[in-house]
Amino acid sequence: MTTDENSLVMTTTQSLAPSPWPSQGRMILFRAAVVALGLGSVLALINQGAAIFGPEDLQVLPLALVFVTPFVVVTLSQILAIRRATKDVQTGVGVPPREERFLSTALSHGILLRALGLALFVGGFNTVLVLTVTVYQVGELGALPWALMMQSFSLPVVFGVLSQTLTYRRSVMAIFPDGETSGESHKSTVMAAQSV
Repeated sequence: MTTDENSLVMTTTQSLAPSPWPSQGRMILFRAAVVALGLGSVLALINQGAAIFGPEDLQVLPLALVFVTPFVVVTLSQILAIRRATKDVQTGVGVPPREERFLSTALSHGILLRALGLALFVGGFNTVLVLTVTVYQVGELGALPWALMMQSFSLPVVFGVLSQTLTYRRSVMAIFPDGETSGESHKSTVMAAQSV
């Protein structure tokens, strides 16, 4: 391959790869808002049902966190997955999702590791925030909402994996529409371009 052909292949690969902002930014935020609204509503009913429908006091911070946390997790998960899909396609690692099972995608491409890291970050932030507010308001750790703190770590892992897997597959499918090419043929094209 000549230098011009090499740059053409790389330019084509880079232009096909999805960019998270600004072209996809609105859809990323929309999907994150829908998940946050749905999941936050369910969690608010579970965690504060007695306050919503009964005589107990509504806890504002935990209520806000059940909506903000899913929004942050899903937004960051989508951005991370798009970046990884872009990298995988550019290096020829990306396999069209039709050739890879959902669980295989979820357990590969670094998705689980990124979801765990994101859960530690978000859960840690939520824990410090709730701990600080609880100690400030009550003066002791006895009133700490343990269920909310466990959700702060466990749910970001689950929704981070799901969101990243779906977004990764959607991003790679945008590059391989209708199975018009396979991961192997794309990989060989990229490798041939890189070897010149």
